[in-house]
Amino acid sequence: MMLRLLAIAAALALAFPAAAQQAKDKPAAKAATGPVATVNGEKIPQARLDFVLQQQLQRGAPDTDGTREAVREDLINREVVEQAAVRAGLAKKPDVKMQMDISRQEVLVGSYLSEYLREHPVTDADVQKEYDRVRAQTGKSEYKSSHILVETEDGQESIPADTVIMAVGSRSVNELAPAVMTEGVKVITLGDAKEPRKLTEAIREGFEEALKL
Repeated sequence: MMLRLLAIAAALALAFPAAAQQAKDKPAAKAATGPVATVNGEKIPQARLDFVLQQQLQRGAPDTDGTREAVREDLINREVVEQAAVRAGLAKKPDVKMQMDISRQEVLVGSYLSEYLREHPVTDADVQKEYDRVRAQTGKSEYKSSHILVETEDGQESIPADTVIMAVGSRSVNELAPAVMTEGVKVITLGDAKEPRKLTEAIREGFEEALKL
């Protein structure tokens, strides 16, 4: 069983390109309406296949029977592995549940923002209005670069440039923690205060520390 699951996992990343290449010239037949497959009593709905297929078409895959069959096989394989993961109790592990919650949140946030922008499109007038507001706050002085000075072993060197992009990176700001710790207060450093990273990592660290309380 384990060898079969490993083989399925390896095949997941290869199914789409191979099948699409094999049947790239054969148009797809009309899609069915019922479940595309049933795995241990769990039905895989046609809507799920249609959704994944649309993603593949947007990435350049041809709309052929081969592509549809590849999507179907991939969904079946994923259902098999998912069921194995649930039986193994992985869905109940705190770190797995946290990742699932974060993924759900990201989908909802992305969907909401896309829907909002669709209903409230940003116009050229909106951009100009925001530009005028920021410009009014920063003053009317306008600076145009002609060169930049860089430090070299021999001193400074002038390099002609009409555009300068500042890429200074990020750093942690955590001067408060040592001061608080001197008062005997327990301090847990999370997120960017620990090191610059993504929001999801800060959420995960906070969740893990909360479990220890």
